[in-house]
Amino acid sequence: MNKIAKKITTVLLVATLMIGSTLGVIAAEPIIATESTIATEPIRYNFEAAGATVTWDNENRLIVIEMADNTIVLEPDSNVALFNDMALALSRPIYIENGISFIETRDLTALSSALTVGEHGLTIATAQTMATQFMELAHIPDFSMAIVNTNTGFSWTKTMSDATDTDTIFHLGSVSKTFTAVAVMQLVEQGLLDLDTPIVEYIPEFSTLPSTNGEGNYRNITARMLLSHTAGIYTNDSGSGAITYGRHYESYMNDFLARFANFRMVREEGTAFDYANSGYMLLGILVARIAGHDNYFEGFNQYMLENIFEPMGLTRTSYVITKSFANLLRNLI
Repeated sequence: MNKIAKKITTVLLVATLMIGSTLGVIAAEPIIATESTIATEPIRYNFEAAGATVTWDNENRLIVIEMADNTIVLEPDSNVALFNDMALALSRPIYIENGISFIETRDLTALSSALTVGEHGLTIATAQTMATQFMELAHIPDFSMAIVNTNTGFSWTKTMSDATDTDTIFHLGSVSKTFTAVAVMQLVEQGLLDLDTPIVEYIPEFSTLPSTNGEGNYRNITARMLLSHTAGIYTNDSGSGAITYGRHYESYMNDFLARFANFRMVREEGTAFDYANSGYMLLGILVARIAGHDNYFEGFNQYMLENIFEPMGLTRTSYVITKSFANLLRNLI
């Protein structure tokens, strides 16, 4: 958990600007909001309602919040909170006005969540702070996130505002790679695909040029390499239809092999990680081919619908914007 939290904290510190917004309050004693404060509230009440203890260390000028085995320490004039002795960046330094310690609402929410979710609190607290800042920077109305620990079975989801609900349609982007990987592994389980057999055994017409240094041989590329972004192929053939809004381009996938044959590899296969959208396009074609379809786009979409989306109850998930799906969107907007 600490490694994940440190990575998220690094992203937070490096990739986002610390932008101020409304303020909340942390106070040793209950307070009443005044006109000179903005969106203030007595945090003692909130934390104690959740079972936490809030104290003011007058000698060291520290606010200490304790719940179960977790402790948050806040220091006036500092924009760093200590969560179980690990540093968490705040959006703005805590300050004291008229004897009351103030903290931004987004930091308050993050720290409150840190206590209530225990072991994973720091990761969640940092993610929420980062999400709130990203929403402000990108001028987007909402942000939904999920954190999963596969070792413990822990899962957590959060929607940052009321702008979205269970009927909101999201553009999944590269999350769709997960579904493609599931389809590939289904074929492996059925004995129809071997991860370490070169994909030319399944798609004989697949080819691409070696790198400018003569590195790479497409005939050695396997599904395992494509799944792990280590195939050494051209990484981002994203033009002419890969990224779409409001419509889809069936020809993009069906013409992909002919177009890709003219691209060069970036390095020898299996030697390094290179995030490759084109690799998952090839995996989609591989799924369609093994499933017995000549039209790659229609075949891939049909396979995903029948074997993944429908069995999982994902009735509002689609690669194709059909008339019925478009009507669904109109009814939800």
